Amino acid sequence: MIHAAGKRNQKILIRRRFDIPVGFSEVDAEYSKGIYKWAKVTQPTSSTYFYSIQTENVITHYFEIIASNREPISIDYEVVWNGHVYKIKRCRWLDHPKKYLLLECEEIGSNE
Repeated sequence: MIHAAGKRNQKILIRRRFDIPVGFSEVDAEYSKGIYKWAKVTQPTSSTYFYSIQTENVITHYFEIIASNREPISIDYEVVWNGHVYKIKRCRWLDHPKKYLLLECEEIGSNE
């Protein structure tokens, strides 16, 4: 298996989700082709729990990628990694030249 050099050694798929109305009250999810990126994957270290429910921070994973202006990523996108799907909650730049992008995500289930 080929690994990327450095910290970004996990291959992730970033795809856009489109909810298409079906019938009176249902939606059907469709996805863009998506792009593969090398990412550094980490989990948050502190959260507040109340009866085993996360109360303050719904972020379950951080994905740090090298981004470019050709690939605008927003909260309309999802990350697929290791058979699980993560909804992007926030995106923020980690540096001024806008090279490194941090995706703050919440795990929403397994990949169908």
